Amino acid sequence: MAALGALLASSGAPEDERAALRWFEQAAAAGLPDGRALLADLLAGGGPGVQDPARAVALWRQDAAAGSARAMLRLGQAYEVGVAGLPRDGAE
Repeated sequence: MAALGALLASSGAPEDERAALRWFEQAAAAGLPDGRALLADLLAGGGPGVQDPARAVALWRQDAAAGSARAMLRLGQAYEVGVAGLPRDGAE
């Protein structure tokens, strides 16, 4: 599921991003860690039809609290440059 979503998301076409979002949602619901991570990444940086920065940050925070190094990195990057709806905060 997550691999198919990643393939679709890489095309950059809006319809493919929406399809990727559905696959990532399914992978995340099935408890696949890569699915949640890829879902958050797409929500943070996808096109207009799939962007939901607040949800991406919430997923990163949940996963970071559970010990995910990838989520900790993404959350730190978001604070560092002020993306995904977060204020720029190098100390965070």
